[in-house]
Amino acid sequence: MFFSFTLGLALYSTTVMIPQFLQVQLGYPAVKAGEALAGGGIIMICLLPFVGVIVSRVDPRGLMAFGFISISAALFYMSRQFNLTMDFRTAFMMRTYQMVGLAFIFVPQNVLAYVGVLERRTIRFLP
Repeated sequence: MFFSFTLGLALYSTTVMIPQFLQVQLGYPAVKAGEALAGGGIIMICLLPFVGVIVSRVDPRGLMAFGFISISAALFYMSRQFNLTMDFRTAFMMRTYQMVGLAFIFVPQNVLAYVGVLERRTIRFLP
């Protein structure tokens, strides 16, 4: 639950913070601020199937550790680049770097959440 909370905190805060900063402080229109988040979505769409395949071959805890280290690096990058002189490419890359780490957390987290849950078999009745 702690990892879910941490993941949600990082995801939600930047999902709100980046577009609001771009609109209020830098004067971007809403569409352009939304486009700054699009790179993250593209990366997630591409990486989730890949992580789904390797989660059965690699320890999910290791994948989660890689994901959190990657998010930490992305947030550190964000703390250095977040200012009133940044351009659209920087805002786009902030979100993209962050989503690389999130892809490596979502899938293993769900795998680990169901460890030990017994499989329920359906009973079929003959006609």
